[in-house]
Amino acid sequence: MLRSVPPIGMETPVLPEMQRSRGHCRLSFDGSRPEQQLRLLDQTPPCRVLFPRPAKAGVHEAAIITTTGGMTGGDHITMTLAAQNDARISVSTQAAEKIYRSTGDIAGIEVSIEVDETSALEWMPQETILFDRSRFDRNSVISIAGSSRLLACEMTVFGRESHGETNPDLDFRDRWRIYRDGVLVWAENFGFQGMLADVQQARARLHGAGAVATLVIAAPGLDEGLGDIRELLDTPKSVTAAVTSFGDMAVCRIAGRRALDVRNALMSLWLMARQSSLDFGSRLPRVWSV
Repeated sequence: MLRSVPPIGMETPVLPEMQRSRGHCRLSFDGSRPEQQLRLLDQTPPCRVLFPRPAKAGVHEAAIITTTGGMTGGDHITMTLAAQNDARISVSTQAAEKIYRSTGDIAGIEVSIEVDETSALEWMPQETILFDRSRFDRNSVISIAGSSRLLACEMTVFGRESHGETNPDLDFRDRWRIYRDGVLVWAENFGFQGMLADVQQARARLHGAGAVATLVIAAPGLDEGLGDIRELLDTPKSVTAAVTSFGDMAVCRIAGRRALDVRNALMSLWLMARQSSLDFGSRLPRVWSV
């Protein structure tokens, strides 16, 4: 039986399948074993976990790296962090996460955090940088108890100004869900699609900002320290900042035209909060100190 063959020059081109990265990192810490709080470590490439230095003042540090050096459309990473039985944990990322230009698919990161009523956890990844024509979806789900202590942050930079990306074309989605004792207490969706300049013109959206940061604080008695937080946020003139509080929780916002100004303001607020709310001391994680 003869097989029909398309005429020469009319063959349908076969495009190579693009390699995509799918990785996860699961970390669980148990404070019932003070000298070795790490209970579970499960990681698949491109995720890898480093432990930069021994525990100081009972605080154990971990740094997550992605060996690919960045993400592009179709890549997906899941990070799961848990702390129980009086664990005291600080988790960060080794470097800024770069989201490269996409050919159509969306890059995604999912973060899941669970902290029991006796534990304290700090999640402070370095900034995410969105390149021109990147597509990125981030989903953060946090579950805490009434007496949990938590610091959780995300900072996003829109474009690379040093490379002339002052008006990048972006597709960005950022979702937060925070549960306390099983009850949803904070839900937020933010995102936009299109040219950055169009979004910057809206006062209720970016209002000229080239970078933004969100810091979530949860700690018993937090209301007593809100005055100091608000005073600190009012100090820098290079950024716009505000705080929303409810119960023993606060959500802090920082926005500015320059990423460095936002980062510096975030670090000042973070340093205050980690000392007053977590009692983690004044020394930042090593990856933030270099």
